[in-house]
Amino acid sequence: MLEIETKLGLIIAPNGDKRYFGKQSYEITKERKDENYHDSAFVSEILNTEWFQNISEQLGFNYDREKSFFEQVTLMASRGCVFALNLSSRIPGTDNEYNAYWTLTPTVPTDEQKSYFTSSYEDWQELLTRKSAYFQATPITNEGRVYLNKEIYDLDEFYDTMNISKSNGKRR
Repeated sequence: MLEIETKLGLIIAPNGDKRYFGKQSYEITKERKDENYHDSAFVSEILNTEWFQNISEQLGFNYDREKSFFEQVTLMASRGCVFALNLSSRIPGTDNEYNAYWTLTPTVPTDEQKSYFTSSYEDWQELLTRKSAYFQATPITNEGRVYLNKEIYDLDEFYDTMNISKSNGKRR
């Protein structure tokens, strides 16, 4: 099982070091806690860590607390961080889940970042199939634009476009 299934987000630094944040919840909004929202979870669990401060300094960006996480994730990806975000929720008024995962990457992820995807390919396939989940990947250029003006909605196409190997997908 991929840890992203129970978390809100994953950040992979250029050196391959990764951190998860938040806690996925299908609860209705009024029953959620700060850990169930991307903004508050990122701020409380990642933003002030020495790990993230070092990455921010190395990649030359400053997180603006006046803006939301989603307003800045594209900038962070353009500077070299990879993000996998769990956007799953419950369909209002039902017990049905809507499962969605969004990946943002620099147009040329490092070999260390690609290693996460190579080692987890089978797990991503299994998760998306089991949850009947929606998948979207957005490669971001250094200028903060969507690479080739193209969103990617298929896991295999993402791996092929980003030149990530699927052949070494060993279960952890």
